[in-house]
Amino acid sequence: MAVDRKTPNTFATALLQAITLVFSTYGAYIFAKASVEDAARALVTPHARSAFRRVRNIYEALGRLLELINSQSLSFNMTRHTGSPDTLDYESVRLTMLMLERIIIEQVNTVDDALEDWRDLVPDEVKQIEDQVQQRRQDQDGG
Repeated sequence: MAVDRKTPNTFATALLQAITLVFSTYGAYIFAKASVEDAARALVTPHARSAFRRVRNIYEALGRLLELINSQSLSFNMTRHTGSPDTLDYESVRLTMLMLERIIIEQVNTVDDALEDWRDLVPDEVKQIEDQVQQRRQDQDGG
């Protein structure tokens, strides 16, 4: 007995192949994108941690310098003697201290921007480093 086979519908076959092609292409794109992001993160992460620590140290050093300038400015203000020939003109000292303060504030703003860039790039690592710094500060303050 001969089996009578139907020939497939050409339109249905073409439609099935087109749908398969679209879903395969879309799936490959999604998986490739995820894979590239993971590879990029793995490549950048070790370098980002050390660079972020350096930026953080610069930030803290600028903060200490700003505190020193503010304390020195207060000291100048408390010890000034008007009219005495062996002292500096208070206005000159005050303007110099203000100029230094403005320069440091500008540098701090630049470091703030750099820290935000690192937070965008590797947020988990930045959070971990910031938590470690906070823990060290608490240990120093408590101990």
